[in-house]
Order: sequence, then structure tokens, then C-alpha cells
Amino acid sequence: SNVDFLGNKEDTTKNNLFGNENSNLIVDFKTAVLGGSYEHQISAKTSLKFTLGLMGTQQNVIIDSIANPSRLEFRSREGKFITQKYVALLTLNHKFNAKNSLQAGLNVDKQDFNLFSKEIINNITPIIRVNIDDAAYLSQGYAQWKHRFNQKLTLNAGLHFQNYSLNQQSVVEPRFGLKYLATQKQSFSIGYGLHSQIQNIYTNYVITPSPQGIKYTNKDLGFNRSHHLVAGYENNLTEKLLLRVEAYYQSLFDVAIDKNPSSFSTLNTGAGFFFTERANLVNNGTGYNYGVEITLEKTFSNNYYFLVTTSVFNSKYKGSDNIERNTAFNNNYVLNILGGKEWKLRKNYVIFGSLKMSTVGGRYFTPLDLNASKIKGDAVYEENKAFSEKQTAYFRIDVKVGFRKEYKKSSLEFTLDLQNVTANQNIFQQTYNRRINALTTQYQQGFFPVPFVRYTF
Repeated sequence: SNVDFLGNKEDTTKNNLFGNENSNLIVDFKTAVLGGSYEHQISAKTSLKFTLGLMGTQQNVIIDSIANPSRLEFRSREGKFITQKYVALLTLNHKFNAKNSLQAGLNVDKQDFNLFSKEIINNITPIIRVNIDDAAYLSQGYAQWKHRFNQKLTLNAGLHFQNYSLNQQSVVEPRFGLKYLATQKQSFSIGYGLHSQIQNIYTNYVITPSPQGIKYTNKDLGFNRSHHLVAGYENNLTEKLLLRVEAYYQSLFDVAIDKNPSSFSTLNTGAGFFFTERANLVNNGTGYNYGVEITLEKTFSNNYYFLVTTSVFNSKYKGSDNIERNTAFNNNYVLNILGGKEWKLRKNYVIFGSLKMSTVGGRYFTPLDLNASKIKGDAVYEENKAFSEKQTAYFRIDVKVGFRKEYKKSSLEFTLDLQNVTANQNIFQQTYNRRINALTTQYQQGFFPVPFVRYTF
């Protein structure tokens, strides 16, 4: 894929989706995936599965800044990121008896990476942010034992092991789950797990200049870690209607944050379009997430179906300044409603329709320092007020109507998908515009009808 957003072709009187009038963004991306697996039934109680996989990616990024009022273009950023990942996975399943079974596995990932990123300050001073050609291994092993105490109570318990060659660190993670079948329709469950996540490889190799030469002060960063607790309840209200409620709490620790006091935390990585380029990070950060998720699902019967899912949650973190803040992902709530119905006109003719409604709480963002931004000619944020302001909520309704003709071994379908029928303005991103020295908003797609024809055979 490739995409070009050229600032000199932007209509500066409008808020354009993706495009920025003060820059050119040119990106191309390639990816390839290949995999295969072999499974062997050793005996009636034991099976073995072996999987091999290969994935490669290449991304090139060029950013040109555009001067005002001359509209001359000059290079401000360029990067090239190449990765190859090789995966080998061995899984063993063994059933001892009706009450006990075991699943164990070993997974080895080898990642080769060639990463380069350069920034040019004021069209004069080049700064190399990342320049590395290296490889790393992530080795994982696990064993999970399932024990049925009786027809009502089941235990899953296990251990997960990880070793990362980049910093020679290892972790052992216990996990367990307990499920109780109160009646034929109702069940209760609880679970706990310790989870660990490696840092993004780009973060590990951010360059720290020093009088002694280049240093990689993030290379020895350990895993971001977290305790997960969850409790669940399921009730088959009818044969076709299911209610599921799940409450969870996640306590995060050893999170990578700045060594010196600041609001930065890698927990917010992924909220923007660019990699984290902070050096001198340490594993001293914390955070937490908790919430409740509810699902009500009716499978298709009597010519209709519906699905309602909602989540109410809170997500906080602490950086090295030890101030508790919202994470970039603390939307607080999500609600999705989906339903559909069919009407049979004659034996082989069907009219159908569906409605989907989604709403999500607005994201928190960091306010701009307009005076500092004007002096610099680029966005400068009030980091001491990180994620203190909230965007408007997301809201969208899609309506789909269609007609289907069913033949003996095939079907022909005509459908009109009316996306965002209320033409609600949902925020895509907010960026700094140096021409007007203000935060400007780009919105997602408005009302968009999509007709299509499908023949299935």
C-alpha cells in the first residue's frame, strides 16, 4: 500500500481528513505472511502440533515541511523500517482421564530488524533518532492443567515462561481460572494471571548522544508487567438468548517511563501515529484499569437477531512525576447495538435489514502551549497537563437494507449500506496548525452510502 498527503494540495479553508496543509506525508508499506502446520495424533489421548511461520514488513516514511508564506517544501523527517519474523511453535495435548488433561507448548520467535529514522531541524541540522541492524529472540513456554472436580466445578491452572535475548531477562507467570456451573443455564467464573510484555523494538534502540559516543539507554528495559483479575457470570436466559457479565481489574507495574520527572509513560504508546523516541527510560511506572463488560446476545431465530455490548471502565497511570492521570485510552464507556431482521416474500425471495449504533466516550488529550508553539513553529504541548482535556464522544448509526434471491445452490444479493446516516462529525485527529497558531480538528467520514452486489455459490 502507499498513500501521499500533500500539503500544497490541501484546501486550507477546510478541515481535511488526514491531510495537513503544512506538510507532505508520503508512506509506502509492504507485508508478506507465510505459514504452515502439521498435526499428528500420537495416540487416542495425545496429539502433537508443529507450526512454522514467516512474516516480513517494510515501511518507508517521508515528511516534508512547508514554509509559510512561500510554500517551499523542505525535508524534515525520513525513515525506513524493515523487519523479518520467524516463528516456530510446538503444542502438546494429552488427556489423562475424564477429569484431567494437559496442554503444553514451546514458542520461539526470531526477529531481524533494520530500522532507520532521521529528523532534520530547521532544514539544517540532521539528527539520527534510530539506526540499527540487529536481531532478537523471544522464547516462550507454557503448561496448562485442566481438572474437573465434578460436573459443576472446573479448574484451569498453569505457568507461562518468557525469555528475551535483547536484555537477557526472564519472567515466570502463574495463571489460573475457576468455573462453577450453578445450574444448566448459569455459571460463575474467576481468574487471575500475571502478564508481561516486551517493549517496542524501536523504543529499545532510540539513540542517546553522549561525549563518549552513541548510547542505547533503553536497550536494557525490562518487561511492562501486570496482574489481571477477572470475575464473570453467564446466564442462558433462553435457548437463543445469552447474558454475559464480566468485571475486571488490571494492576500495571514495571512500566517504562522517563528517568527524570515527567508525565510520559509507554502505556500511552499507540495513541498517535509515530513511535516513542524518549531515551533514558526506566521500569518504574504504574497504572491500572478496571471496568465491567455486559453482553446480551440473541442468535438468529424467528427471522431476527440482536447483539448489545457495553463496557464501562476507568484507565489511569503515573509517570515519573508521580501524578495520577488519565491514559490516552480512557474513553470511560463503549456501547454497541446491532440488530437485524429478514422478511420472506416468497419461497426464494428475502428482504433483510439491519441497524448498528455505536457510541464511545471521547479520548483525553494534552493541551497545546500556543505561545511556545508559535515561537517554535511546531506543536509544543503542556506536558504538566497531560491528558487533562477530553474530546467529544463518538457516535455513529449505520443502516443496511437489501434483497436476496436464493437459488438451489447459490444466491444473488443486492444491498445498500448507509453508513453514518446522521452525518455525525466524529473526530479523527487534532493537530497543530502553525498558520493560524491553533489546534485544528480533522473529522472522520460523514454520511456515506455503499451499494454492492454479491453472488454466492
